[in-house]
Amino acid sequence: MVCSHVAVRFSDRNATAVLVMRWNSRHKRSAGRDRRLATLVLLLISCQISPDDRTQGMTAQVVHAVEMTRQASNHDKRAWLDQLRKLPCKSDDVCQLKDLCAKAYDLHLMGVDSVNRTRAAVSGSADSGGTAEASTGALLDALSSAQTAQRQLQSARQQTRACAENEAVIRERYRL
Repeated sequence: MVCSHVAVRFSDRNATAVLVMRWNSRHKRSAGRDRRLATLVLLLISCQISPDDRTQGMTAQVVHAVEMTRQASNHDKRAWLDQLRKLPCKSDDVCQLKDLCAKAYDLHLMGVDSVNRTRAAVSGSADSGGTAEASTGALLDALSSAQTAQRQLQSARQQTRACAENEAVIRERYRL
C-alpha cells in the first residue's frame, strides 16, 4: 500500500480528539489506544492502493520484451523471444500475455523457417541441373513447404494481432 498523502497532521488534533471522544463514549476504551486507532483509520482512508511495485516492474519487463520481439527483424526475433520466455510473471493476466505472444511469435518464426526452406528447395532444384524427376520432386517439396509456410504465417498474423491487443490492455491496466 502506498500513501500518496497523509491527511492527519499533528495540528489537526481536534479532529482526532473528536473521533476519540465519540469512540470512547460508545466503547469506553482508553484515550491513548483510541487516538492511535483513530489516527490509523484516518491514515488508511487517506492511502491510495496501487499495484505492487514488484508486479509493476515484472509487467513492464514482459511488455517491453513483447514490444521488442514485435519490432525486431526476423533474424533478431529469436533472441527477444528467448528473453521473453525467461522473464518471470506474477499475475495471471501478464502470464497469459507472455504465453500468447510467445506462441504467436514461435508460429511466426516457424513460418519464416518454412519460407526459407522453400527458397532453398527452389534454388537447389534450379542449381542441380539433374534429371527432370529430381527437379520435379524438389519443386513439389517446395510447393508443399510454401503451403505450410502460408498457413503458419496467416495463423501467426492473427495471433500476433491478438498479442498486440492484449498488450495494449495490459499497458492500460498497469499504466505503462
